[in-house]
Amino acid sequence: MYQTILETGAAHGAFRLADSALTIGRNLVALEDAYGYRIVARHPTLGVAEAEELILSYARSMTGNPLRVKGR
Repeated sequence: MYQTILETGAAHGAFRLADSALTIGRNLVALEDAYGYRIVARHPTLGVAEAEELILSYARSMTGNPLRVKGR
C-alpha cells in the first residue's frame, strides 16, 4: 500500500522520492512496527507523540513533503 501511495504522490508531483518507493515503504512499515512495539511495551522514554514525529521525520525527508498532521 505504501508503495502505491508513494508512487502516486511522486507521479502527481506531491513527492520527490529520495529512494525507491519500495525501500521507503518498507522502512516506514519497519519504523511503525518498532515504535508501535515500544509503545505497547510501555517503553519509559518514548511516547506516542514522539514516535509519531520520528516516523514523520523520516517520511518527510524521503518524500520532500512537509506532511503536516491535521490539527497541528
